Amino acid sequence: MTSIRISTLIALLFLVSGNVSPKAQIGKINGLVVMSNWFGECFNGDTMAISAELVPGSGKLHFVGQPGSMMRESATIAFKYAKAHAQEYGADKKTIKNNDMYVYLPDPDFACDGPSAGTAMLCVMISVYSGRPIDDTLALTGEIDADGNVLPIGGLPEKMHGADKNGIDFILAPEGNCDDWAWAGDIITRVDVDFVGKVGEVLNRVLF
Repeated sequence: MTSIRISTLIALLFLVSGNVSPKAQIGKINGLVVMSNWFGECFNGDTMAISAELVPGSGKLHFVGQPGSMMRESATIAFKYAKAHAQEYGADKKTIKNNDMYVYLPDPDFACDGPSAGTAMLCVMISVYSGRPIDDTLALTGEIDADGNVLPIGGLPEKMHGADKNGIDFILAPEGNCDDWAWAGDIITRVDVDFVGKVGEVLNRVLF
């Protein structure tokens, strides 16, 4: 393995469960996940610091880790949308064309509610393309489609608990999960949720 490959694996892009981005940074955001135990049972929400970085190349998407097919599809949709719309958020066309995007995606067994990091991956991609930092005071969850819609996810109450235990009191979630909010119990008094339907709403909220 070359030194370039090693540095890519270690230093470029990473996701750490139970971690929160320490400050507003370019290409880093607080995602949310529902964890499973050894028996595959959903039991705990948590945060995850998702990050991305550009490396000189020809505009391709690369994965670090061993994501499953659903996660690859989610990241690919986010990448295609980011390349098509990044200029709307201040990105330079040459930056998009002349750099490869490296994204770390976890093992699909990491979470038990299916892919739900589409909005988070899109935000870090647009952030690194545009050079705009991301609001570190919030966390988010949600899938996206090719038309820029934010799609419902599973485990919203657990994710609200995960945000709360990590000191985050504001999250973005799909409007299709509005009915799940009430199942979070007394957490609703400590974690505010803004429900969104389009990725434009998400990007305008998280990018500085």
